[in-house]
Amino acid sequence: MCESKCSCTCVNETCHQVTAECLYGCIDGYDGLQCTQATKQIQQDGITTGELIGIVFGSVLIGIVIGGTLTVAFIIWKRRKRGENNQQKDVNNENNIPVTYEDLKERDERTYSEITANRQSSPPAVEYVNC
Repeated sequence: MCESKCSCTCVNETCHQVTAECLYGCIDGYDGLQCTQATKQIQQDGITTGELIGIVFGSVLIGIVIGGTLTVAFIIWKRRKRGENNQQKDVNNENNIPVTYEDLKERDERTYSEITANRQSSPPAVEYVNC
């Protein structure tokens, strides 16, 4: 002789036969006399397709940003290191400043050898006197 069916959101699915009011209250997340008003969003099992796409897209984007940042940092580091090496070579080679006494001695001997070799291979110089 029930006039209304009990809501499945009633505790023990027990309600008044005529008014359909839940006798023992509502399950979590529902409110009202017949427990038909949702009080909070009910968590669904699993994740939706949209959430999955968002997670994958976000992960790929973060990976690209991190990879790009590391690549730029590596290139900058490599260029700076190469620049430091070139500066050291420039100081030693272009300025021809000997670093040790042995370097100075070797440079002087090499220069003397080059001068004497050039004198022997070139024809005798003719002196010109300006009057």
